[in-house]
This record gives sequence, C-alpha cells and structure tokens, in this order.
Amino acid sequence: TFDIDSNYREEIRNAKSAEIKFEFNNRIPINSQLIATFTDSSFNHYFTKDFDIPGAIIIAPNSAPSQVNIEPILKLDSTQIQQLAQTGFLLFDWKFSTVDTEREIIMRPEYTIGIKVYCGIRYNISR
Repeated sequence: TFDIDSNYREEIRNAKSAEIKFEFNNRIPINSQLIATFTDSSFNHYFTKDFDIPGAIIIAPNSAPSQVNIEPILKLDSTQIQQLAQTGFLLFDWKFSTVDTEREIIMRPEYTIGIKVYCGIRYNISR
C-alpha cells in the first residue's frame, strides 16, 4: 500500500511541483525492467513509469559481482500530482533477462536488488 497520512495528501494536492526519486542497487548479474504503476485504492490505473536496471557485472568466476546503482527521478506534471495525492497502491512488475547469455548464472544469497523511493514536493505557503 501507499500509506500517506491525510494531512500529507492535502499538502501534495497543493503542490506546485513534485518528483519521485528511485534508488536501485543491483547485485544480481541479470538485467531487469521495473514497471511502477500508481493506482487508487480500487486499483484503477493513474500512471506508469518504466525503469531499465542494468545487471551487476561478474569480474571473475566465483567472485561477487560489482553492484550497479542508478537513481532515476520522475518529475510529475499537475495531473500526476493530483493523482499521487489519491494513490492507494504502488505496484511493481519486475521482468528479468540475463546479462551474459554465454555464461551460466547461479543465484546466491548475496545477490540482491535494493530499492528505495523518496518523494519531494514544493508548494507556496500562504501568509
């Protein structure tokens, strides 16, 4: 769920601009595409954003892959800001594909993908 206090939802509605920052830390040697879908509490679609996340690179056999970090920012237009204030769910659809089709990939417990999501808004404060 997309839990936001009702007071914050009102502040989002009054925003002049808003952006959502995603942080992806990929330690899996597999490329992925993440599709983030914002919906209301009845799962009615508001808007969708796709992210391509490159896979970690294996330098040598039996070594830990190098972590890949990306931090895309989604800038919202005025319609999306109003929809964000009403968002009930943020759904993730994750699709994976191998980085190196010549090499067998063995999944290990230390192979992880981390994701953090931040939201920032700007609005005028009335006197």
